[in-house]
Amino acid sequence: MACLLGAVTATVVGVMLAIFSEQWALLYAQDAAVVSTVVKCMPLLSLSLLFDSFNVTLSGVLRGCGLQMWGFLVNLGTFWAAGLPLAAFLALPFGRDLAVYGIWLALVVISALQAGVLLIVAACLNFKKLVLFAQAIIASERQRTQGEAWTEEFEPNTGLLYEDNVLEDQAQRLDML
Repeated sequence: MACLLGAVTATVVGVMLAIFSEQWALLYAQDAAVVSTVVKCMPLLSLSLLFDSFNVTLSGVLRGCGLQMWGFLVNLGTFWAAGLPLAAFLALPFGRDLAVYGIWLALVVISALQAGVLLIVAACLNFKKLVLFAQAIIASERQRTQGEAWTEEFEPNTGLLYEDNVLEDQAQRLDML
């Protein structure tokens, strides 16, 4: 639902930016070359808003699950490892020489790639195990604050994908099921 709301909002804003691109450009510059460049790039900006709405939402899902490192790695891989070289190739004279348009085109492509990767990661999460993991953390904190010794260690980021049963076994030992 959050992805849908983000997509609808980004689409509305993107369409408004695309429709009024010349007016937006004239708010900030009077130079005809600048206005022309902004008008040419505005559809790409509008499209990047759509993909970024998915990226923000799905990154928030990973952050809420305690998987910030995965979001970081996806961001690092897409924007820095793939996006920067693509932008250089599209924008600079030794590549396609598309200038500013090439940078925006690379941003759209990489935002779409990042959204796809984040969607795959989020789809592979086992939310039942994530809930069990959160319950185990709460139980351990309750035991700690009540003065009881807590001896069992939980490894974050294990058992969160469907193929592992680590957290389920740990939660069963705590009678969490």
